[in-house]
Amino acid sequence: MAALGVCITAAPCAYVLARQQGRGWRVLTFYFMATITVPVQLYLYPLYFIFAKLGLVNSIPAVALIYTAMFSPFSIFLLRTYVLSIPYALEEASEVDGATAWQKFYYVILPMMRPGLLTVAIIVGLNAWNEFVIAVTFLQNNDNVTAIVKFFSLTGQYSTDWGEMLAAAVIIVLPVVLIFVLLQRRFIDGMTAGAVKS
Repeated sequence: MAALGVCITAAPCAYVLARQQGRGWRVLTFYFMATITVPVQLYLYPLYFIFAKLGLVNSIPAVALIYTAMFSPFSIFLLRTYVLSIPYALEEASEVDGATAWQKFYYVILPMMRPGLLTVAIIVGLNAWNEFVIAVTFLQNNDNVTAIVKFFSLTGQYSTDWGEMLAAAVIIVLPVVLIFVLLQRRFIDGMTAGAVKS
């Protein structure tokens, strides 16, 4: 859910920031950099207070919304450099054909952003899979906890079943390794495609 939310929100935002640079771009850059560098512990308490008031604690979509907000700035920066590598002549050609701004994005830019979107989805998915602080704070019901939180709960105060812990570690790591091995080439292509502006 977090990867999907980031891709849906970051793609049009990156397109606008890449093509419509104005005076506010420096302010937005500073804002995104600030959100990337601020540690999660700084806004954990006010965020929990708001979510508790709204009754969103122990809600998986609510946690996915937090992850979407956390990982969007980096994803926007990554996709913005990817959009800058797409020739503007393609958009001009679509304008000649009478395409609107939304049609240019949906039919011209978005298909060419697929490697970048896949890269963002992989990075966000891995970060959300491995994230602990938000998950352990907002998901307190045993039916909703993530794999990382469940793995942490396997550690006993006086004794630990190491066989159970090692089996759980394999179960947690195996999907991540398989996804990365299967999508390794597309991931690398997506990371390097937006590195050089053509």
